[in-house]
Amino acid sequence: MKGDIESVAPALAEALQMAFGEKRNAFTVLERRHLDQVVKANQLERDLYAISHGGRPSEQFVHQVKADGFLRSELVDGPDGAVLTVTLVSLDSVVIWQGQARESRAAWLVHETQIRNAEKLASEAESHIIPGTSQAEAGNQHSQSSPSQTMPHSAVTGQTMPGSFVTGSYSLTAGAARKNGQHLYVSLTLESLLDKPFRFVTLSVSCYLLDEDGN
Repeated sequence: MKGDIESVAPALAEALQMAFGEKRNAFTVLERRHLDQVVKANQLERDLYAISHGGRPSEQFVHQVKADGFLRSELVDGPDGAVLTVTLVSLDSVVIWQGQARESRAAWLVHETQIRNAEKLASEAESHIIPGTSQAEAGNQHSQSSPSQTMPHSAVTGQTMPGSFVTGSYSLTAGAARKNGQHLYVSLTLESLLDKPFRFVTLSVSCYLLDEDGN
């Protein structure tokens, strides 16, 4: 994001790192600083670029880094405020979890806002990885997760069933897909998991499709 909002990036990244680092039952965080050292020592810059853009790294990268996935975050300005999207992606480009927080541009400049949203997202991710985790410590959340309604997880990968993305608030399921010329049509079913209405907004620039090779 252009302008003053660029100053948010370092502080927000630190807030996210601290928030996820405190969820020790679900995550062991490898600092980016250490990752950069490993990448530089083994000349893996191309692999890091690939995984940062949704690609798949080499076997050498997977062996050297010894991580299960990456945490990517993106702050995008929109008509209703600036949206922070945080995505946990495995090394084979599978989205394990994704969460969002929305604030005004001015609000994102406040450090307390950054910390609050980072803690909220970390709690949602923890609940997704370990169903049944209490959300009480998150505090001041825009929406409460409901772990009991989360779909079954794989004990090995922590992923939901193929074709579905589930949070504590809603489930999104991809149905049949058909191709017509250069256009691909995919049916999506959005189901609320809350007992009250909620607003669901997605930006067209944040939508994408992955093929079976992760491209």
